Amino acid sequence: MKNINAKLIGIGFKNMPAAALDGAEIPPLYDHIGRTITSFALRGLIHTAYANLTRGNETTLFPGVAGRHLDLYSFTAINNSGNSNLVSFRMGTGGGIVHRILVPSYGSKSFIFNPPIPQDEMAAAITAQIADWGEISDSPITISAIALEDNL
Repeated sequence: MKNINAKLIGIGFKNMPAAALDGAEIPPLYDHIGRTITSFALRGLIHTAYANLTRGNETTLFPGVAGRHLDLYSFTAINNSGNSNLVSFRMGTGGGIVHRILVPSYGSKSFIFNPPIPQDEMAAAITAQIADWGEISDSPITISAIALEDNL
């Protein structure tokens, strides 16, 4: 058996690299301290949000990032009222609804989008709102969410 000395050569990144051309070689990817990147996103490109939604108000979860897309990856909604509430998620303030979920009374709902919901407009906010329908409580719905930054 031959001893083969293989040298692993990679490039470190703090941000997502540009897309590769078809047929181009792709070197291993490392973070700024030399760890191999195997997950879906670099830590610096993960955004978290926490907000209380109140009746009738559209609330910004993630403000827009100049020159970047923020893709909605996951959320958890917690309802502390005796009424079920419908929560709508939008890309851009007043934009089209991209997802709705009914949060049961005194309950919670979590959802992971695989793949994430892509943002169609750079630098737009991701917002959430309690729908005005049926029996609505003045108790807020608590939302925690994760978005992934994409610079492509």
